[in-house]
Amino acid sequence: MSPALLATLSSALWMSTGGLTVAAVATLGGAEAQGPPGVTGAQGPTGPQGPRGLPGIPGITLPPIPGLTGPPGALGPIGVRGATGAVGLQGPTGVTGGQGTEGPPGVQGPIGPPGTQGPQGAAGEAGAQGAAGAPGAAGEAGPRGEQGVQGPPGPAGPQGEQGAQGPTGPQGPAGADGPPGPAGAQGPQGPKGDTGAQGPQGATGPPGPPGMACPPGFSAENLVLNSPGGQVTLFVCIQQ
Repeated sequence: MSPALLATLSSALWMSTGGLTVAAVATLGGAEAQGPPGVTGAQGPTGPQGPRGLPGIPGITLPPIPGLTGPPGALGPIGVRGATGAVGLQGPTGVTGGQGTEGPPGVQGPIGPPGTQGPQGAAGEAGAQGAAGAPGAAGEAGPRGEQGVQGPPGPAGPQGEQGAQGPTGPQGPAGADGPPGPAGAQGPQGPKGDTGAQGPQGATGPPGPPGMACPPGFSAENLVLNSPGGQVTLFVCIQQ
């Protein structure tokens, strides 16, 4: 697009829109990079209406040609604060910067004076009784107390049942021999024993006392009997 045509379009847009030439030129030129927003100037007074211009010649629609981005202009003086403009579109979110290094710790400040003690608060309500704790360990046995005064004997209890007979105890040592008892009654005569073998004939004894004559088949001999009082010797006739 030629500079003359660009100047003509800029003048026409300035007259019709009231000061948006820069935005219009950026749109027509097809610039991709958006420059920094300019400072809003003070609104000038409304000028007199000019004469009606001649109708323009219809322009030829050309394909958009990307224009070169010119260098940024010098920052002008700050103008008088104008009226609040319309809220602009939100710009793209910038790239999040990296986390800065941690600064050194600051010096600890002096300890302030202690504050005055506040008034004592009102007593709270009594809390609910807690659950019973586990039983504690048994304490050590205390010292033995002194023996008390013996009380009067209690009444005799009922006689208990007879216990079972205990086992027989070991046999005690043999006692000393007692004195001999009185002679017992003579027992019955025992059964007749077997006839022994005939012994040799003995020597002839002394003659017996007069009047001791044994019947045939008997001989006069001594008979020794054991009794509780001792041995007793009898002279009797014994059958051969």
